[in-house]
Amino acid sequence: MKIRGKKEKGKEKVKAKEKQTSKRTRNKANRLITILVVIVGLAALFFAYGPSLHTFLAKVPFISSFIKIPQPTEKKADEELQMAKVVPVIAYKIAKEDFKDILPTMGTIKGQKEIEMRFEVNGVIDSINFREGDLIEAQDVIATLNEKDAVLKVEYSQSKLKTAKTQTLTAKKKLEIYQNLYKIGAIIKPKLEEIELEYENAKSQAVSAEKEVAFSKAELDKTYLLSPIDGVMGTKEAEPGEFITSQNKIASIVDIDSVFVEVGVIEKELQRIALGQMANITVDAYPETAFTGPIDNILPTIEGKSRTLTCKIKVENPEAKLLPGMFARANISVFEQDDVTVVPNSCLIDQDGDGTFDSTYVVTPEVTAKLKEVEPGYLTSDQAVISWGLEEGELVITEARGELSDGVKVEILETQQPLSAEPEVGVDEGLPFSLE
Repeated sequence: MKIRGKKEKGKEKVKAKEKQTSKRTRNKANRLITILVVIVGLAALFFAYGPSLHTFLAKVPFISSFIKIPQPTEKKADEELQMAKVVPVIAYKIAKEDFKDILPTMGTIKGQKEIEMRFEVNGVIDSINFREGDLIEAQDVIATLNEKDAVLKVEYSQSKLKTAKTQTLTAKKKLEIYQNLYKIGAIIKPKLEEIELEYENAKSQAVSAEKEVAFSKAELDKTYLLSPIDGVMGTKEAEPGEFITSQNKIASIVDIDSVFVEVGVIEKELQRIALGQMANITVDAYPETAFTGPIDNILPTIEGKSRTLTCKIKVENPEAKLLPGMFARANISVFEQDDVTVVPNSCLIDQDGDGTFDSTYVVTPEVTAKLKEVEPGYLTSDQAVISWGLEEGELVITEARGELSDGVKVEILETQQPLSAEPEVGVDEGLPFSLE
């Protein structure tokens, strides 16, 4: 009985120890959870209210070990550093200038008028008197046919005409004799009328013979191929000795008193071109000579894969320097305006995000950035004509190596200006104002 009592007392002691251990563990866990909740809550308050909690949090040692809290002096130093920041920029000095927007194109010279030369009669080519590219004047003989048959026809018709004239003269003499006989009553009137008919028939045959001579001479003339205009010999498509018909092309004559420069304009540039716009033309054969002319015609169709539209620029060519087939470069003037403000596109910004670039930063006398509203009047791929908002002599910022805002200090690394502007004496290139 005593042994059983001892065992029961031992069991009770073990159970009591286990309860105490479990209670201590739960207490530790509760304290840890409480600490974590406090830390998270205080951290949330700090991020919500910032420096206002600094005094309070600084008095809680175990929290400062978990969260590093910036001191007010550090934040003030950061703000001062931000205010003292200088943004390096590149500026463009505004000066009035004459603006011209040029559309560069390339093309080929074509004759204003091209005439295909063909003989009107069949025959064998006897000679071709010009080579391709030769200058030709009106009525020059381009080529001839073998004229033997044509000459024989002329000689035969002339012989017939001579015979017809003789017969007419004979008939006339006979008519005069019979008219005298009729007057003295030696013949009757029907006989006189018969002789009169013979004379009329002879005259008719003489007229026909004359026309036959004229026709044969015309046939002979057709063996000579004459140029109808002044021009240049184009492609030659026949050779001496060939038998040709009126369907065969011998050569072409190109009128070059004025020529067309046919250039291709890509589809996205179509809105920039119009009839009458002037163009400057250059060719490799005469690199120092500039030719000019207006857009005379714009073809209404866009060509296949190249997606280009053909424009014809008419150029006067009195000295015949421009020949068909020459490669030409044409600079079309699509917009011109004198004494305007022109700036690089890189200085324009879309401040309000509406898709319109209507603002720019300028450099103030204090060498700070200032945002100004402007109105672009005409835009190209790299330049803009400004209608209002900028004054001559102002510096606009074209490139900033940092973030710009109103009032921020800037350092001008380079000052650009129009090519037509003359450099100012006594002004440092990197500063907008005189150092005097």
